[in-house]
Amino acid sequence: MHRPDARLVMLAYRLDATREGWSSSLWRISEVLARALMPRKCPECNARTQRADGTCRTAGCPKFRLAQVGCHWQQRRRERLLGGAADRAGVYVVGGSALTLLHRHDIRVGIASGMFLKTFVPDRSRRIEMLMMLYPAYWRWSTRDLVIAMHEHREELTVPSADAAASGASAASRRADIYAAALDKVEATMRDKQVVGYRDEHRVALLQRSEARRITCSEEGRFGYHPISNPASRRTGASEARILLPDVRSGKLERVGKALDQQWAASGATYKHSQEVLVKESISLWKTADYNRIRFLRWLFKFQGMSVEIDPEGVDLVKGMGAGAEKGCDPRARRH
Repeated sequence: MHRPDARLVMLAYRLDATREGWSSSLWRISEVLARALMPRKCPECNARTQRADGTCRTAGCPKFRLAQVGCHWQQRRRERLLGGAADRAGVYVVGGSALTLLHRHDIRVGIASGMFLKTFVPDRSRRIEMLMMLYPAYWRWSTRDLVIAMHEHREELTVPSADAAASGASAASRRADIYAAALDKVEATMRDKQVVGYRDEHRVALLQRSEARRITCSEEGRFGYHPISNPASRRTGASEARILLPDVRSGKLERVGKALDQQWAASGATYKHSQEVLVKESISLWKTADYNRIRFLRWLFKFQGMSVEIDPEGVDLVKGMGAGAEKGCDPRARRH
């Protein structure tokens, strides 16, 4: 029997309460619970294994269908359970977040960082540059320290583009110095730390390196990660961020931010055109690796909360991310 996740029910309750009032919210939750908990009998095989969409779970039944997996079908199931509230799944709200576990760790960190940057960086093109520097950090602890270091220099980092252009390369060099000092500070803080993943508990924690080594060596299902690095990368996050520093000094990252901002405002976001901007400016970190460019753009689009139009060329680009991304590229899927 299918039972709804308690977190989904509570999310629907809170979101409906804020929009339609308590009475309609209670009615909505009772309807969701009644529909989800009611056993459904398949008219073909008479077993109580019918799904909400009319298909059956029993092998051999004429209406049998394998379980559907992938981002598109996950969204369809959320829509059946939550209705309109499903569109707000994964969106950060005041006082907390909605279904943040639907995203990878770095996606959640990117969304949170972007929401905070908006509070003191009004220029979206400048936020894009700053996010490029935050992107390699991956984990929330190192990203938090980088954002705090940037916030301490917010007056210099938020100089309007017109004033920055008048001052020439000096403003870009100063921003690069600020980013470099922030990276040095975070590296010093994280030198004796390690991130430990608890697979069975679906969580991660930042621990002292000695304690982390003891846990990962003595217990199964425990994994240690560098505190400033994407686990899939061969370099540390600080090393990758430093690769971007010359592009900050030369003004390339600033030009990329402006070009993406203008492009999105004029015609919306697409993987093809956004990737062309990165390739045109020859950004060092993403100069030769298509996979890394697309992965960064997916992260950036999630942070912006943008709906990306997937054309045939975009489908081919995203399919290179792996089987999960390919399943999420169903033509009926609208959220990427």
